[in-house]
Amino acid sequence: MATALFNTTRSSNLCHHHSVLPPFSQRFHIRRQNIFFLVTPRRLRRLAVVGGPPSSPSPDPPPPENTTQLEGVVGAVTRIEDRVKIFLAVLIWMSLFFWVTVVDGMGKGKGKKGSRFKDCNNNKMGTEDEIVSVELPAPSSWKKLFFPNKVKTEIVFVSPTGEEFSNRNQLEQYLKSHPRSPAIAEFDWTTSGTPRRRSARISEKTKSTPSPDKEPPKKRGRTKSPGSKKDTDEEIEIIVGLGNEFLKDISVGEDRAMNWVKENVEPFIRSGTKISGIAVGNEILGGTTVELWEVLFPAAKNVYSALRRLGLHTRVEVLHTRRLAVFANSYPPSACTFRDDVVPFMKPLLAFFWQIGSPFYINAYPFLAYKSDPSHIDLNYALFEHSDGIYDAKTKLRYDNMFDAMVDASYAALEKAGFPKVPVIVSETGWASKGDADEAGATVKNAITYNRNLRKRLNKRKGTPYRPDMVARAYVFALFNENLKPGPTSERNFGLFKPDGSIAYDVGFTGLKYSSATRSRFGTSLNALVSACVFMFLVLHRLLPLS
Repeated sequence: MATALFNTTRSSNLCHHHSVLPPFSQRFHIRRQNIFFLVTPRRLRRLAVVGGPPSSPSPDPPPPENTTQLEGVVGAVTRIEDRVKIFLAVLIWMSLFFWVTVVDGMGKGKGKKGSRFKDCNNNKMGTEDEIVSVELPAPSSWKKLFFPNKVKTEIVFVSPTGEEFSNRNQLEQYLKSHPRSPAIAEFDWTTSGTPRRRSARISEKTKSTPSPDKEPPKKRGRTKSPGSKKDTDEEIEIIVGLGNEFLKDISVGEDRAMNWVKENVEPFIRSGTKISGIAVGNEILGGTTVELWEVLFPAAKNVYSALRRLGLHTRVEVLHTRRLAVFANSYPPSACTFRDDVVPFMKPLLAFFWQIGSPFYINAYPFLAYKSDPSHIDLNYALFEHSDGIYDAKTKLRYDNMFDAMVDASYAALEKAGFPKVPVIVSETGWASKGDADEAGATVKNAITYNRNLRKRLNKRKGTPYRPDMVARAYVFALFNENLKPGPTSERNFGLFKPDGSIAYDVGFTGLKYSSATRSRFGTSLNALVSACVFMFLVLHRLLPLS
């Protein structure tokens, strides 16, 4: 029933003039300063009759405007818009969740397609189009590697000390200079007994589904020697370091060296660990601790004598790693010579290592050279990138990267010292991913560029401009960041991995996976993201009700 609000202060006028009554369909708005009471239409008519003659029936109220239908349409459209907004919010949440999952999956599977694959025999890496090498029978302590490719089949013999020979003349010269080596007749250059060609293109299907008409491949890389407590990976070779702090004690006598070898080397070899060398000291010559210069040579001799007495001298190489500071100058490469104060200690050591067949190991860091003089050294030249390079007028050779120039500088110094045939191996090289403000070039981008280009350079299996027949070899420094190492920030940021096992930066090696710590942080971030999206959905649902 329709109702009306009547003002009692105007009742006397209403009794005499019924025309002032508003239509029943009209609503009187309440004003707080007046007093109102509710009157029904029937009672209102009675009040009007008491005050005057009977009134004629009230006319029908005018038809209301079509506002109700319009309001209904507007409300429906608004509810549809609300539903669309909520739908979009849910869609955004699902999309974020999906793409985060995809990115995580890409991180887990990185290196499968278009990545590098390890050689199944000697850990050599190649590009996606390169062919995997296969190890064949060879003379004692030597390796025979078979490299099939589309153009020709390459045979490479690897000496116990790591030198590689891809033609007979090189091998003959080496055997003549090493009396204890096998005879040339023992080296078979044919491919007899070569297994079927295997390509490094490994698809997901071939990796997971063995062919029914082929014999299942034998598991490699895991062997268990008699008496060993743990499985060991036969593909990994270890060089054990004899710290600088032990040199004085080891140099006193062979018995001291024997005790050290028996404690730190022999038991691990017997249990299956493949130890290929002992690095006696690190960067002694040319360093500031001059008292160690004199004890380096006798310490190396005592370690070798201990290995010989144990019958391990053919399996374990004795070596020493040097810094570029042993050179008086290294530019241009052909002008490189050993420092005058280093020569008296270097020559006896070189003669001893030549006698036992140990290469010349050098730590070569283009990063350190660039950091010391960034205004005169081209960064691209240090990173293996395109550059003008340098030209050696004496040898008429051009160098397009600093790495090759450092190696050839070592060859030039050895030649002047009377050891022209000693092979050079880079025992350490790398690039810092972080440094202090005054350490130019120490960035993640440069570290990735250098190490990836270094891999490409080594995978070519080529020599240097001055020694094109000697395949360049190098060890990347380092596997982990040494977070407790003193010195500038760069010294703690050469690793491919962080101390917690997570990746510092990815240079494309296969098998790299995020550590549990990284996965834990990722899981926490993902949970926070999902929780935030759910909270957003609930807020929108509260602000935009469906009815």
